[in-house]
Amino acid sequence: STHLSKVGSEYLRAALYMPALAAKRSNPLLKPFYDRLRERGLKHKQALSAVMRKILVLAFGVLSSGHAFDKNYEAKRRLLTT
Repeated sequence: STHLSKVGSEYLRAALYMPALAAKRSNPLLKPFYDRLRERGLKHKQALSAVMRKILVLAFGVLSSGHAFDKNYEAKRRLLTT
């Protein structure tokens, strides 16, 4: 069985665990991400840990850019680069 890494802030890990559980069930951005990781062969806790990290990266991006979260950002970016 897999275990979550004990490296890093335990408070941050605890704060992100429940939002990641909810996001893997119902978030339109993170549910497909979680499902894709599970299909690739990652165990539940490994995929959930990746969702936790993705939530952290998204939050940091929103806070550092000062722009509101845009769920269609990736699609718009792809259109601009092609």
